[in-house]
This record gives sequence, C-alpha cells and structure tokens, in this order.
Amino acid sequence: NIKQKNMLEFIIDHTDSMILMMDLEEKEHDLSIANKAFLNFFGVKNIEEFKQKYDCIFNLFVEENDNVLFKLKGEDKKKDIEKINKKLSTLDENKKIVHLKDKNKNIKHFYIDMNQKNDLFVLILTDITKMQEEMVQLSNKAFFDNLTGVYNRYKLNELIEYEITRSNRTKATFGCLMLDIDHFKKINDTYGHIKGDEILKTVANVIKNSLRKTDIVARFGGEEFIVVLPNTTKDRACKIAEKIRRSIEDIQTDIGKITISIGVSEYKFDETKDELVKRCDLRLYKAKSNGRNLVVCD
Repeated sequence: NIKQKNMLEFIIDHTDSMILMMDLEEKEHDLSIANKAFLNFFGVKNIEEFKQKYDCIFNLFVEENDNVLFKLKGEDKKKDIEKINKKLSTLDENKKIVHLKDKNKNIKHFYIDMNQKNDLFVLILTDITKMQEEMVQLSNKAFFDNLTGVYNRYKLNELIEYEITRSNRTKATFGCLMLDIDHFKKINDTYGHIKGDEILKTVANVIKNSLRKTDIVARFGGEEFIVVLPNTTKDRACKIAEKIRRSIEDIQTDIGKITISIGVSEYKFDETKDELVKRCDLRLYKAKSNGRNLVVCD
C-alpha cells in the first residue's frame, strides 16, 4: 500500500548505497523506486528525468580491466535481467565490482548486489571507490620502487616466474637484460647521493621509454636494473639492449656523460629464475671487465 511504499522510500533514501527497484511484471520493466543516493549520483531530480537522460542502468556500466560488465541485449529485458542475476550469484565476492560514470563524468567503483523475489528485482550499488584507491596505493608501495617508479625486486621475482611458466607452456622464449650504471659509486662520492638519485631516475625513465608496453623493467638493487622482454629472442634482445645503451650515452647531464653496461641472456626452457639471472649477471660482469659501456650477449 501507499503507506508502506512511503516508509520504504524513507528508509532507502537514508542509505548511502544506491538502491533501485524494478518490477519485472511491468511491461517495460522500468525503475519503480530509486533512492536519493542514486538520483544524486546521476544529477537528476527523479526517476522520470533519469529515464529521459540515460539508458538502462545495466547499459551504463563502464568496462575497465577485468570488472563485471552487464549489457542488455534488448530482445527480452526480463530474461536478460534474470540471467544477470543468475550470473552474479556464481561470482566470488571480490569479483562483484562494476564501474559507473557520475554526473561529472568521473568513474566510480561499486560493489554490486542483486536480489529477486517473485517479480520484484532489487539492485544495490555500494561505493568502494576510496577503498579501491587505497588498495592501488598499497599495491604501488608493495610492488614499485619508491625512487625510480619501476617495479621492485619483489615484484620482479613474481613477474619472471610468470614468464617462465608461460614460456614453458607456449614454447615462446623471452629475453632478459641486466643493466648497471657505470662508475655509479664515483657519481655518489663526487656529487652526492641526491645527484645520484637523479641519475637513477633519469636512467630508469630512458629504459622505460625504450621498451614496449608489454616489457618489464625493475630495479634489481642499487644501480642495477633488470628488463624482461616477453616473446623476444636473443638477437632481438641484444638489439634492444644496444638501443638502450646508446640512449643512455646520449643523455646530456650537468655531470657529463653517463654510460651503462648490459648483460643479455635468452631464457632456456626449464631453467630456474636464479639460473637465468645468474647468466645475465655473468654477461654483465664480462661487459664491465671489457671496459664498460658495452652490451655482452649469450
């Protein structure tokens, strides 16, 4: 009755989550109730204004990374909604994430929950944007080097193991480079650690700009970096290494020329991460021994 409906609207209007209801018995299966949080998010005064300005809520979800994405096919709206509800019920809790653009076109992240009783369908969207942003920040601190912005050694180990597993499965090899800034101790001793940090950041940026998006660069320790090149043979890896070496050598700095030495190896199927890195390290040592500012390949 009207009194119960008014009471229900009062309750959901004082809820932070966005709540909307549909009556699947109705011909158009349109929204019958939407709380203030929902209306405010889209910048509309009422459900009628929402219907005029926007498509169905299911067609407003934004695709981003591997989030849940629901779209109505348009042939049988009721059947589509029931399929979405069934699909959602099979997902793990951490997979029930959708993205929506608010009235200012900013993307927000929501935990989605759906319930159906008879022909009444209820959708609840809980804003977890702040939580998601905090998780990204924690991830950055855990996986990225604070100074250079490239991956740290911990994340590098995980990524190399992934490449090894993938290569053993697909039989597609990959290249690995170990890079070391020449005479870096002298730079620190002569110009100070602040200048040394600037050089590290500069070198890291040059390395990143020399690679594909699918390539991996990490700070291995001190002035050493490791680059992983998926689906790359030794010959190609050597050419990339030489490109990086020349790019570093061409840098104009206020302390003169900077150079690096690079050891290059190609992954051998069934070898371990430590074996691969050790071979790169041996090639790097040879480059250092032969005068530095060199690329030494397998």
